[in-house]
Amino acid sequence: MHRLAVALMVSLAVVTPPARLTQREFERISRCCHDCARGPWLDHVLWMVEHDPNSGLFQTQYALWLPPPGNGAPDDNQLYAELAAAWLRQVDRNPARQVIDNAFRAVVESDFDAAESLLMRARRPDPADPHWTHLLADLYVSAIDPSQRQVKLARPEIVTPEIAGRVKGQLETSQDAALLQEAGGMLSGPGDPELRQAFGPSLGGPGFGQRLLDRARLLDPAGFERRKGGSPQRIRVGGMTIDAKLLCMADPVYPAEARKARIQGKVVFSVLIRINGSVAEVRVLIGDPLLVPAAREAVRKRRYTPAILNGEPIAVASQIEVDFILSEPPRNPTQPPQEAARIRLEAGALESLLIKRVDPVRCGECRPISGIVRFNVRIGRAGTVLDIQLVSGHPLLVPAAMEAVRQWVYRPTRVNGATVEVEGPVDVHFPPKD
Repeated sequence: MHRLAVALMVSLAVVTPPARLTQREFERISRCCHDCARGPWLDHVLWMVEHDPNSGLFQTQYALWLPPPGNGAPDDNQLYAELAAAWLRQVDRNPARQVIDNAFRAVVESDFDAAESLLMRARRPDPADPHWTHLLADLYVSAIDPSQRQVKLARPEIVTPEIAGRVKGQLETSQDAALLQEAGGMLSGPGDPELRQAFGPSLGGPGFGQRLLDRARLLDPAGFERRKGGSPQRIRVGGMTIDAKLLCMADPVYPAEARKARIQGKVVFSVLIRINGSVAEVRVLIGDPLLVPAAREAVRKRRYTPAILNGEPIAVASQIEVDFILSEPPRNPTQPPQEAARIRLEAGALESLLIKRVDPVRCGECRPISGIVRFNVRIGRAGTVLDIQLVSGHPLLVPAAMEAVRQWVYRPTRVNGATVEVEGPVDVHFPPKD
C-alpha cells in the first residue's frame, strides 16, 4: 500500500501544478505512509512542506510529525535535520504566519536555537502577540522544566546544559514583561507528574516561576493586569474532573469512510477551556486520522461550567476523549445466533491467559520517560489481538506500546464448550531508565 501512496504523491507533484491537498486526500495518503518505512514517510512530509506549507494539517494531524516506528533510513537525527532544513528554506521564501507556526513545530525537534530564532522573528512586528509569546515561553519552559511545558516539548537530546543555562539567564535578565508573565505562569504550575519523575526538579529552583511573575508585574503593572484578565494562564485538571463540568456537547458525526472501513476507537485531544467555558487549542494526541476531524468538530462545540480559582474564573488545560463505536449490523431473524458471545475479563484474569509477550521498544525521545500505557483490547478466538483502544498513557509512549501489544498472543478461552472472543484492559509498563 505504501508504494501506491508514494506513487500517488509523486504523480501529484510531477503531473499537476502545486495545489493544496484536501483533508480526504491527505488522510488516504497518510494512512498508507505511516505504516511504511521512514524513507517514504519523509518523502511524503517533504512534499507537503514544499507544496502546502501553510496547511493546518501540520498542526492537527499527528501523522505529519510522528515518524513511523521500526527500522529503515533515515535515523531520528537525520530525519529531523532534513525536515528542519526544508522548513527553514520555506520560511525564507514565504515568512507567512502559518508557515512560521508550522515550521516551528518541526524545527524544535532538531534545533533549539533555530526554533527560538523563528519565534523571535515572528514576534518582531508585535512583541505582545499572545500566540508567539506563548510558544516562546513554552519553548523556554521545556528547557528549564520539561514537566511544565504545555504545547511542544523540545526533544531532550537537543537541550544541552549550555542551552538550558542560557535560557534561564535570559529570563532572569529579560525586560520582556509579556514573556516573563507567560513563562512564570507556566513554571508556577504543578507540572506533569510523569515528566517530573523523568526529568527531575526545575532548573530554576523553587519559586523561580513566581519570581518571574513578580518581575513582570514590576516592569509593566498595567499590562500585567490586562494580560491577566484575558490571559492564557491556566490550571490543569484530569479528564474525569473536566467531564463533570460539561454543560452541553454534540455527538460526533461518524465519518462515512471510517464506517465503511469498519474503523473505530478513541480520539484523545489536549484542550484549553477558556474562562467563558468554550473550547480552544484543540490538539490531537492520539487517534485514527479518519476519525480525528469529526471528533475535533464535536469537541469545539462543547461548553463547560467556567472554572473558579480564588474567586476568579481561570482557563483550564485538560484532555478530552471521543469514542467511536460501531454498532453491530441488525441480525437476520432467520439466521441462527452466533456461536458464542464475547466476554470481558479483568486485568488479572486476562494476564493469566497471556502466552506470548513482546516488550515495547522505546523511541529515542521517550527513553527518559517512564509510566504506564493502558489499552482496552479485543482478543479473537485464536488468541491474537484483533483491536486495541487507548485508555490512558503518555503520548510519546503510546506508539511503542501499541506495536508491542499487537504481537501478544493469548490462550483461547472457552465458555460452555465454545471458544469465545475476550476483551479487557492491559497495561504496558515503561520503568524509569537508570
